Amino acid sequence: MILKNGNMKNVQKVCCLFIMYALAFSLTIQPVLGDTFPAAEFNGLQITYSVSGASITSTEDKVDFTTSRTLKGTLGTGNLMVSGSAKASPPSCGGGFYSYITVSVWVDGNKKTYTAPDPVKCESASESYSFSLSVPIPAGANEGGFIISETYVNPRFGDRGLDVSGTFGGTPVPPTPVVTTTPVPPTPVSRIDSGARFSGISGQVEIRPDNDPNGWRLAKPETIIYVDDHIKTDEDSTAIIGFADMSTFVMKRDTEVVVSPPSGQDSKLKLIFGRIWVNFKKTIRGEDIYGNEDDTYRKLGKYREGMEVELTQADLGIKGTIFALEETGSASTLKVADGSVQITHKITGENLTIYAGEKVTAGKRGFGSIQRFDAESELAELEKEIPGSSRLMEKITSTQATGAIKEIFTNTNIGAVYNSPTSPTTFTLDDTYKITTITTYHWNDGSGAYPGTIGLKDSRGNKLGTWTATGRAGQGGVSNAYWDVTPDIVLAPGTYTIIDSDSSTWSQNSESNNQGIAWIKGVNQTSVVTRTPTPKRISGDFTVEISPMEMTVNPGDSMRFTLTVVPEGDFNEPVEIYVKIDALGQEKNLGRVKIINPPYKPYVFESAVPGEIPKGTTITGYVTAKGGGLERDAGTVTVNVPGFEILLAIGALGMAILLRKRR
Repeated sequence: MILKNGNMKNVQKVCCLFIMYALAFSLTIQPVLGDTFPAAEFNGLQITYSVSGASITSTEDKVDFTTSRTLKGTLGTGNLMVSGSAKASPPSCGGGFYSYITVSVWVDGNKKTYTAPDPVKCESASESYSFSLSVPIPAGANEGGFIISETYVNPRFGDRGLDVSGTFGGTPVPPTPVVTTTPVPPTPVSRIDSGARFSGISGQVEIRPDNDPNGWRLAKPETIIYVDDHIKTDEDSTAIIGFADMSTFVMKRDTEVVVSPPSGQDSKLKLIFGRIWVNFKKTIRGEDIYGNEDDTYRKLGKYREGMEVELTQADLGIKGTIFALEETGSASTLKVADGSVQITHKITGENLTIYAGEKVTAGKRGFGSIQRFDAESELAELEKEIPGSSRLMEKITSTQATGAIKEIFTNTNIGAVYNSPTSPTTFTLDDTYKITTITTYHWNDGSGAYPGTIGLKDSRGNKLGTWTATGRAGQGGVSNAYWDVTPDIVLAPGTYTIIDSDSSTWSQNSESNNQGIAWIKGVNQTSVVTRTPTPKRISGDFTVEISPMEMTVNPGDSMRFTLTVVPEGDFNEPVEIYVKIDALGQEKNLGRVKIINPPYKPYVFESAVPGEIPKGTTITGYVTAKGGGLERDAGTVTVNVPGFEILLAIGALGMAILLRKRR
């Protein structure tokens, strides 16, 4: 029998559907759930899938360069099975355009993976792929899941992706009844206090144990964060998490992390999705920064020297730095604001060191190019979104690394404590110090107290500053028993008074002379606290010329723009070119697209006009330039295509964004 190509495709589709229905029929003891995603093709991509062996409780869809569907639910019995087909655009190997899929299914430690084509090459690619994977579900399984990932390789405008994934929690096995005359209560599961605490919550923040996917509950300032707890913010909430060594995580909106920093060990953080800023402050192992060595009832143990962060595509190793992370599920981006971070790709094993002012993205097939970014501007945006975060992202460097910090005042003792000091808490300095830490104690009959503020005033009553405190657990796990602030203020010799915003819960006793119990640490001014230097301003100026400012072309024609930096005076600094586009009612910031270094040779950009531009669309592109602490407007370029007009910033850069939006 001879079949034409079209009939062969129909036969393949019928066979694929027959296999799917047969598999579903053979597992009638489990409900089969499935769908086609998305309803309309995404860059020619579309996944039809069926899932059995699990129940679905929620579905979430997201549209981006990687469009995704995320399912959540509970494992059933028998086998966790995923089957179906993935539709793709026809491969075009001359231009390097093709699609491939990777499918994985797992239950606890048992995992199966399928990739097509094998090998992943354009010459082996097809217009559709079928798949069927199954993993047994043992009794008492903890968790399972799957991911169907389809990638469209597009060398011209960047890869696109389509993902369907599911995460399913296990169903606990009922305990075997114990035959006794008296019922024996179940042994509680031991959970380890991570030592981390919420120092700021805005909106609805949720937390759950790692082994309970459906155990989400609202987080409160006094909530204990246990090892491996999941923490999640939604589209209207943020959270700040503080640690005993003053390290801080700032969780932005739509973010989920897993925190695992038991006392005395290097901490570990897993970013599941979303965006965070981290200020990890290295301290010397074994140093107790809030008490004397003999105050064992306050000592938490040896502090961490390093930190590990796990992303979907890479792992990080950190020792004291400030950085930001963005996670989409298929791409992991690292931005370093201060210090350096080592990042290792999970698949390729490639290892990079990213320094201050640099960023890199890890994709499924490796790292992208290392690029520069404006850390100061992004931190300013962070401050707008989460007020007070800029203070948390400040970095004290040399003092903690050299051990120059020392305790310069404490009135702590081992006596029983009571609330409400009756005497002012004062201390006297015989030398000039930079105050790095002030801690006040709020035992409050074992209840702790939500952190407020700590301030200082001099002997004349002048207020020197007020700082928002973060809470830390005390003896017996009492939440917010310690309040900590990091003033970073220089005090000359003299007498000063500590001001606590909640004196009614501030601990005191006769041994402290009825003063509020406190600790102060600082650095003698022979050891200077260093900070990241402010970019220098230079004399002279510059302008940027673009030629031509307007042109008329037809689809498929070549267009060429010349960008020239014109220095004035003694200006001799690198100039960064930034592009922002306003299209289809939405604004897209492309960030920095080019650095032009002295002696400022003309930069020529040449590209063909794509033939798929929607008629009647207008794009307004704005080009700015930064260098030597100066910022200049480079203007707007207009490209006229017969039938409609496009305002385009630096040629095809804007068109690429337009086509991505359209598809």
